[in-house]
Amino acid sequence: MNNKIFLKIGAVLVSIILIYILFTTFVISPKISTYLIDLETKQAKTQLDRISAIVDSKEEYLKDFKKARTAEHKDEIRNISLIAYNIINNYYQMYKSGAITREEAIKYFFETVSQIEYGHEDDYIFILDEKGKLVFHPDKKFNKKNIYYTADANGKLFVGELIHNSMKNSETFTRYSWSKLNSNFISEKIVHSVYFEPLGFIISSGVYIENIKQELEKEKKKVILELSPLIKSIILGEMGYIFILNGKDELLIHQDKNLVGKNVSNIKEQGTDKFIVDSLKSAYKNKKSWNYKWNKPDDLKNYSYEKIAWINHNDFFDWYIVSSIYKKDLELKSQEINGMIINVSLLILIILIFIAMLFIKKLLKPITILSKNANLVKEGNFEVRNNIDTNDELGLLGNQFDKMLDYIEKNTRDLEYKVEARTAEIKHKLYYDELTGLKNRESLRLDLEKEEFTALSLIDIEGFDDINELYGFDVGNEILIKVMKMLKGFSSVNNQSLYRLNSDVFAILDTNITSFMSYDKVLEEIQEIFKQEIHIDSLDIDIYLYVTIGTSISQSDSIKSANIALKKAKQSSVKYTVYNKEIDTKDNIKKTMYWREKIKTAIEEDKIIPFYQAIYNNKDEIIKYEALMRILDEVDGKPYYLSPGTFFEVAIKTKQYFKLNQLVIEKSFRNIDKLGKDLSINISFADVLNLEFIEFIDKEIKKLTKNQREKVVFEILESDFVSDYEMLDNFIFEYREKGIRIAIDDFGTGFSNFSHILKIKPDYIKIDGSLIKEIDIDPNSYEMVKSIVNFSKSLGITTIAEFIHSKEVYEIVKELEIDEFQGYYLGEPEPLIK
Repeated sequence: MNNKIFLKIGAVLVSIILIYILFTTFVISPKISTYLIDLETKQAKTQLDRISAIVDSKEEYLKDFKKARTAEHKDEIRNISLIAYNIINNYYQMYKSGAITREEAIKYFFETVSQIEYGHEDDYIFILDEKGKLVFHPDKKFNKKNIYYTADANGKLFVGELIHNSMKNSETFTRYSWSKLNSNFISEKIVHSVYFEPLGFIISSGVYIENIKQELEKEKKKVILELSPLIKSIILGEMGYIFILNGKDELLIHQDKNLVGKNVSNIKEQGTDKFIVDSLKSAYKNKKSWNYKWNKPDDLKNYSYEKIAWINHNDFFDWYIVSSIYKKDLELKSQEINGMIINVSLLILIILIFIAMLFIKKLLKPITILSKNANLVKEGNFEVRNNIDTNDELGLLGNQFDKMLDYIEKNTRDLEYKVEARTAEIKHKLYYDELTGLKNRESLRLDLEKEEFTALSLIDIEGFDDINELYGFDVGNEILIKVMKMLKGFSSVNNQSLYRLNSDVFAILDTNITSFMSYDKVLEEIQEIFKQEIHIDSLDIDIYLYVTIGTSISQSDSIKSANIALKKAKQSSVKYTVYNKEIDTKDNIKKTMYWREKIKTAIEEDKIIPFYQAIYNNKDEIIKYEALMRILDEVDGKPYYLSPGTFFEVAIKTKQYFKLNQLVIEKSFRNIDKLGKDLSINISFADVLNLEFIEFIDKEIKKLTKNQREKVVFEILESDFVSDYEMLDNFIFEYREKGIRIAIDDFGTGFSNFSHILKIKPDYIKIDGSLIKEIDIDPNSYEMVKSIVNFSKSLGITTIAEFIHSKEVYEIVKELEIDEFQGYYLGEPEPLIK
């Protein structure tokens, strides 16, 4: 091939290269740049609309929350006013009956009302007479003062309207502005008033709107906490992001954590006198995109980077939601794409040149080498080289090809290194806890497979969820690090391995067990670690932590066994439990099967025996009996009675409880005349929900005469889980109409039912035994029982104290003027009543 032809081929190829480069640069690249900018802009607006939609949904929730909380507070203060009304009415009736004087009735009423607390600490009850005089007020400067012509903080005369509406309608709601108790802080109040005509009292209780606003603000802060991780996870372009600014010019959510919570109203855009915030609000008002200058995260001192942003506003929160992108990022991405297109184009052209040269005989051999080596590279062999030493174009191409292979081989090695590093990172995350650096559950499983005789202890921090909720997750993580260090010191000294299995559960693996019988000492030593206070650096406070431990020693599935022991320890409220087969599920099944058959046999052989425990009045006279369940059994050929504590749980699980209760009730009703006293029968809320039980009890009640029905008392557990108070109320009212009296059992386990007591007004309140048992040694129990007695007397309800186990307790409850008494000190349950 002569030089002229070679030059012509070269000229044609050069022309093709120039045309292709020009076409790519001036036609393809601009279109791609425009497309990329439009795509990123659309993405930024889409993300902005999504976040705005989430904020709108939170707005609806908070509006509903505010409305609901206001209604709840109104219901609460109305209930408080009515409770006070019922109390004064009872004292007034005592005055009418001659039991006390009118002055004593008013005095006792004021003393009782002064002890009522509700809502927030600044909520209170006050009482006016018909002329506007404050006859009772917790603030001494208002007590006994006439405020009829006293205006509220806004100059409104509200007292006359409050008195007039209360007297006209019996009760009313009023709004006015007033200072908080013992404070100069002014807030609007909602007050409920009820008129007690016999004494001319208007009894009022209120709630400050400011307290409701504070609850709403807490919910708004929760919204910010929920939105923050979501918004911070959104990256627009290379470094763009979304942030939220409130109406007070404070940054609520921002990628720069140093700016979160800061007021940015005084920050100016670099090179101008315009304030950033004013520029933002002006852009939103004019419905335009916002162009401004701001720093990048890695360049905190330079505010010279141009940005473009789009803004939405939520009126309810008064939040500006901003989606912003750095213009330079858009341009750089466009340039990168353009460069890639040109590089690809050049590569394509090189391949075209390579193909064209195949037709040149002079370069046939170099082209063959290049082709062969290219195939080897395609198959993954990057070690081949062309080694073409000619000085022509093919020699240059071969050398460039070799350099490209050098580059590829280097990049491959770098990539393999990165893959190995990433694999190691993933492996570390698989087997190690990220927060503490300890081995995790998967590591523990592998380590357990290597050992035969081990002791595994699971250590659970009690109430850790409450710590997270009270102090936040950052403090929770700090506590976990502290606990890890404490346990690591212990495990290192004892040559043990420490693991973190999940949130608040650590594990210690001991492969050097010296004694199975004395392993309790090890667990006691672990408990000793937590008897000292733990200092929380971030809050500068000291707290105590309590842990529960479940231990498995030499079991086939150590983790499962230790979990069972941990669960058992929590259920039993003990510091630790070592796994044994008695607490295993299989043995529980055997236990259940044993008692199910025993109960079944007792039912079939009529060995369900009602026992009766006497209840005494304050004259030491038996006035009624409570029917209790027993099963007749034999021990060494002698009769023995089993109490429900041994079989009750199994009876519930195996659905045998209803039949047992049915037999006790049937036999007790048959003995009602033999008893010669009133008869108390235990009824649970589960019985109330059981249609079969309702049919049974209706049938049995019909068999009784009117006189016998009047001797029956239904004891309903106050501590029992009640899911439908309306159904329970209907049950009580229905059987009360049939002559049955009602007692609320175990009262005092939940003060949430005081208002419910006002509604149903039972005949008896049976005070919870846990309060009576400790009344001689626990001042809190004493005060609680005293409050219940005063409350019951104001409503005319008879009180009963059970669990009277000693003379000291008996004398105390009699001093408190409790009406009736029951307990082993006075008399044990018996199968036959003499």
